[in-house]
Amino acid sequence: LDTCKTKDLTTRSSGNNGFPRPQGVLKGAVNPKILFIPLNFPDTPSFSDADINLIRETLKEVQDFYKKTSYGLVNIEYQILEKSKWLTMDRTAESYGLTNPRPQQNNTDALIEILAKADPSINFDLYDGVTIETVRFSGQGVGQAFLGQVFPTRNGSAKGVSLEPAGAAGSFQTLAHELGHTLFGLEDLYLFSPGDPNPAGSWDMMSNSSREFFGWSKFLSGWLEDQQVRCLSNQMSTVHYLESLELSSVKPKLILLNLQEGVTIGVEVRQLKGSANRGALVYKVDSRINHGDGPIKAQNELLYVGKSLVIDGWKISALIEGVEGMLVKVEKVG
Repeated sequence: LDTCKTKDLTTRSSGNNGFPRPQGVLKGAVNPKILFIPLNFPDTPSFSDADINLIRETLKEVQDFYKKTSYGLVNIEYQILEKSKWLTMDRTAESYGLTNPRPQQNNTDALIEILAKADPSINFDLYDGVTIETVRFSGQGVGQAFLGQVFPTRNGSAKGVSLEPAGAAGSFQTLAHELGHTLFGLEDLYLFSPGDPNPAGSWDMMSNSSREFFGWSKFLSGWLEDQQVRCLSNQMSTVHYLESLELSSVKPKLILLNLQEGVTIGVEVRQLKGSANRGALVYKVDSRINHGDGPIKAQNELLYVGKSLVIDGWKISALIEGVEGMLVKVEKVG
């Protein structure tokens, strides 16, 4: 299996798409504790009790999502900061550029000022992550994860921090996506520059609003056991049974075909919501490609029984569908 635990070969990246995992990211069975901090500005609406009730519902949704996608290994505990300690800034959100931020805007300076306002009774050392949000208001609003950064405060150090203002606030997708960065060190899979906006397709939370992760992302995060991953390198033709990725069991879930250091073909089985049939999903992981430049490229459609495709000299075929998975054939053709 070590053959398929390839390195991240990028020189400029936020996150990591290989092994070993970066220092400080969580892996396997974890119970992260996250502090949720409501943030008010003079030029934005202030949090109300009704807003907090909506936030509780969204946070519960995020907790349920991570528990399910990790097969019960990730159990997030959220703590909403008590009302008397909510943060209120002196300057406007607009002055920080938080009402309509530029693409990939870096809000580190703003975050440092925000954390400086935190009540000294808050012990940030008690938390694995910190989520800071405004109430939702009109404005583009983009979540930013401060991956791998630790910020000193008047009481402990804040780590695993994300900032979500304006239209990004109160969003399940934004909250879940940013946790993929801050807790697990996963990369953005969509493109920052013009082009195909989602080369990874609609299959992974780090690409768009998918409520799932690639098997590769789960492998990186320690949610798949070694016996659930079939690592190929020199085999000319093999057939494997793969259980559908969303099901919780210890049966094989992922085929990895290592092409060279940092470059791997992944094959897994998915069942689309509302569909009675399962199909094979094929994608290519290239850790030489930077975060934001499309390090994973996936097919748009599943391979259903009788269908196949050829990728980099290898033919992937969907042979037989079973009750909970399917047989997949991998053979060298080039």
